[in-house]
Formats: sequence, structure tokens, C-alpha cells
Amino acid sequence: MAAFPPHPIGAGDTFAYTGTEQVTYSQTAPCAQPSSAATASVNATVTNYATSSPAGATTDQRSVESDAFPTKTVTTTTDLAVANTASAYQLFQTKTTDDSGNVTTMTYASPQQL
Repeated sequence: MAAFPPHPIGAGDTFAYTGTEQVTYSQTAPCAQPSSAATASVNATVTNYATSSPAGATTDQRSVESDAFPTKTVTTTTDLAVANTASAYQLFQTKTTDDSGNVTTMTYASPQQL
């Protein structure tokens, strides 16, 4: 059995992903439109930082994702407030910010086990 957790979580750890995604757009009544698809190049970098906020979290796992579509590039930053205990990988809060300045924050009353 592998030691828990089988992924990086220490402050300073980093990893990256590069690939593609295909998105299909469709709209139904009352303004039905033909479906269309777009392909984007995806680059994501995840870096772990030490944190103590919210209480119980030990690591801010920050993901910066850039999706380059033919006509626009969309960048999204997501911060996960997590902790690694001897028996669980716990999520305390998520905060996502897009390049338009929209922010969505979710704080859990009880940590979620991942």
C-alpha cells in the first residue's frame, strides 16, 4: 500500500499540465442555435504555498490555468486551502478568480475529505 498522500502537497512543490480541451456550445429554445465547437490549448501550473487560513488549512494549492482558444485566452486562478493529516487529505476552502475579476469562494463548515 502506498504512503498517504500519493501526490505533492508540501510548500514549494509544483507540477504542471499541458494539453488540449474541446468545448461544445449549444443553445436550446426559445433561441435555438446550431451547436458549435472550439478547441483550446491548456496550460496549468499548480504550486503549493504554506498557509494557516482558514483555520486548519496548512497549504494553499494554487492552480493557474490558461485556456487559449482561437479568438480569446481565458485565465483562471484557483486556490484550494488544504491539509494533509495522517489519515486524510482535507479541503477547507476553494476560491476561484477568472481574468474578468469574477470571484467564487466556497468555505466548508466541516473539512471535505478528498
